[in-house]
Amino acid sequence: MEMGYNWRMMQEGVKAFHWGNKDYDKPNDIYVERVQMDGGSSIVKSSDFFVQDAQPLIMDVEDFQMIGQYMFAVKKVRLLGGTGNTLQLWVSYKRGKFVNAQFGNRYARLDYFVADATEDQVFLCVQHNQTSTNLYISDVTGSQYSLSLENIIYYNPKGANKGSWLRYFAKDPFVDLTKGQKSLITFDKGGTWVPLTAPLEDAQGRPSNCSKFQNCSLHLTQEFSRLYPGSRASNIMSKTSAPGLVVGMGVTGTNLKHDPDMFLSSNAGYTWRQVLEGNQYYAMGDHGGLIISVPQFRTTDELFYSWNEGETWVTYKFHTEKIRVYGILTEPGEMTSVFTLFGSHLERHRWLIIQIDLRTIFPFQCKEDDYKMWSFPDQKPYFGCILGKKTVYERRISHADCYNGRDYDREVVEKNCSCSREDYECDVGFALTESSWGITETCEEDRNSTIDLHHPPVPCPEGTFYPYSRGYRKISGDTCHGGLEYRYDPYMLSCPVAESKEFLLYSSQHFIKRYVFGQEQDETIMDVNKIGLRGNIYAIAFNYGENIVYWSEGQPNKIMKMSLSGTGNMSVVASGRGMSTVESLQFDWTGGNLYWIDSVNKSIEVARKNGQFRRRLVDHTHLDRPRGLVLDPHFGWMYWTDWSRENPRIMKASMDGNKTTIKAIVTGRSNVFWPNGITIDHREMKIYWTDAHLDRISSANLDGSEIKWLVHGTSLVPHPYAIGIYKDKIYWSDWLKKAIYSANKLTGRGIMAVKINIDDVMDLKILDYLSQHDSTACSKSNGGCSQLCLPKPGLKNNNNRTCKCDELMPKLIISPDGSDEKCTCPPGEELQNSTCIHCK
Repeated sequence: MEMGYNWRMMQEGVKAFHWGNKDYDKPNDIYVERVQMDGGSSIVKSSDFFVQDAQPLIMDVEDFQMIGQYMFAVKKVRLLGGTGNTLQLWVSYKRGKFVNAQFGNRYARLDYFVADATEDQVFLCVQHNQTSTNLYISDVTGSQYSLSLENIIYYNPKGANKGSWLRYFAKDPFVDLTKGQKSLITFDKGGTWVPLTAPLEDAQGRPSNCSKFQNCSLHLTQEFSRLYPGSRASNIMSKTSAPGLVVGMGVTGTNLKHDPDMFLSSNAGYTWRQVLEGNQYYAMGDHGGLIISVPQFRTTDELFYSWNEGETWVTYKFHTEKIRVYGILTEPGEMTSVFTLFGSHLERHRWLIIQIDLRTIFPFQCKEDDYKMWSFPDQKPYFGCILGKKTVYERRISHADCYNGRDYDREVVEKNCSCSREDYECDVGFALTESSWGITETCEEDRNSTIDLHHPPVPCPEGTFYPYSRGYRKISGDTCHGGLEYRYDPYMLSCPVAESKEFLLYSSQHFIKRYVFGQEQDETIMDVNKIGLRGNIYAIAFNYGENIVYWSEGQPNKIMKMSLSGTGNMSVVASGRGMSTVESLQFDWTGGNLYWIDSVNKSIEVARKNGQFRRRLVDHTHLDRPRGLVLDPHFGWMYWTDWSRENPRIMKASMDGNKTTIKAIVTGRSNVFWPNGITIDHREMKIYWTDAHLDRISSANLDGSEIKWLVHGTSLVPHPYAIGIYKDKIYWSDWLKKAIYSANKLTGRGIMAVKINIDDVMDLKILDYLSQHDSTACSKSNGGCSQLCLPKPGLKNNNNRTCKCDELMPKLIISPDGSDEKCTCPPGEELQNSTCIHCK
């Protein structure tokens, strides 16, 4: 305060102090880590050097660190039921309240190391035991972490491996973002990692014979290799002043266990070239227009330089005698052609510093036509887009032997991109898994997760909405828009009015029952024999919001309903008009409609939930022997199975029955033969179905691709019929085994009997916390339609619904594409409350 003339003690027992950051703190803010009596620390902040202001932030801290907008504090705790201590990470974002970081798994956490905390995201290394350290990435607040990369190299001189040989060489903690001794690269901030593509040939033009299909790739040295006594290899080098250029020492093969050579990438690590052999020191100058290299571990009086991005190299003698070089430096920003070598004489160690200016190798200053516009390669899967935008940089043409100079100002142009899978990382509680064909990496529920991924948050006020994760979250800082956002963004579900039971509703020909999850008990909803019904039950549906069960029955054929909240009175919803066997029944909660398959009449029909305004959507021209039906109102699609003798298949169409949308998505008798039940996993965006001829339960993407057999074989599924999804399991009925089973929905493993000794389960539906909480354009005011509002694929506005009228009612076409209808009445009648009445 007084230029060092006078001093006063501000705090006692201080372990460390930290000045505030000008972007997030006041000018005089200071943070003090103060030792407590029990050995821990408390963090105290002051804005007036503790004259009057002292604000305690967090107590019982083992370690504390400030990086930009984040503050990190580590606490040691003993968890209930545990046998030892674990460390908790507490994070403050933009100087807000400290919150306990969530990792969503049961692993012990022995140490933390912040690898990076820039660009609104934290890369965090967590040591779980002496041999296992994983890399996690956070959301923008730094408090929610998901797994990015397993088994990376991490060392802390004060940590679990403090007794290793590294203690002689490493005074500070470090991390190598490699998986063991194998190098991986990420183009989406840790969302996915892939091996580095090896060059097709070496520096001498000889074939490398190194392919990813042979588990062969390029591996680059990092801090561990630099410290290792037998290696001392240089680290990877990339500079902001030289966009797209990356230089490193590396090895092609299965790992790093060979002598490295020098490699260079001119397209941000997408492809690589071997440019020099042997260990090298290297540096960049002139905004990346100049690269120099000096052999390592050899006495030399020469260096190599390249002005064409490593394509050719020129020898340059920098001294009259050979010396031992220890490194190369250039000024920050790499804007000039001046380099500094530091080394020592050979006869005895005496430091020698040599400055070299290579300006004279360039014959002239660069002109406008010496530059090109460059961006990340346009090949799959990124198509030139990184973190949601395509950034185009001006770069000197590699063959232009001209000088950029200190005053060069690089032109940069940015353009936003449509969203793709590469713009998303796994959300908390999910882990990266390869798809069935090893082509696309997907985020699936982590079996080690401690988070209930399916339960609504607490609190969840009535009338509000909450995000239900599909396993992905957009990478922090990613600016993409549109594209596949609909596939990866979370569903926005309405908070339930009250917590309802989660149950499996199932029916045979003679009863409807529900099996309540968590209670493992049955409740009989209806017994045909006890109430004197003459017909058999074929299909069931459930209105979760109003607690109403629907079913179809024969003799005569009709659709019935019964409220489970009232007196239990039954009423007819739909009958007549030639209705025959209703084999499948589905409730669309967003439009308040019932959909059903009439297998005899070969039709898919719809009506309001009270039976009004019946309409045939799909007829015999597209149906042969239809069986199961499932709806996806969120995207406006319906899917059904068809036993056709000539062409068994799984079909899809928009929920308004538009003929142009009807198509087969699964065909071929090796894939589908007698398909029965079908269901949708909205989180995984997959369909699941049973096949009674192939003795199989299968899954596929919503377009029918990537078919996977989950459970198959006569011994396991001799006659599967109905099917449903609950959390991470599939449930199905089997007529021959007279039981309902469950198994893991991704692998088909862990088959368990849920209910046994039940004959001919005709249908089953699963209702849980997530059921029937989504909304569409039909959810409010019936979408502006007078009778039927039917969801269809499209944008999130009135374009993703179609207004239809009762099939027997006069109507006018009112939309240009011929889809929307206006319901009219015969002469002498007028439309009131969607119904025609006689005029008075």
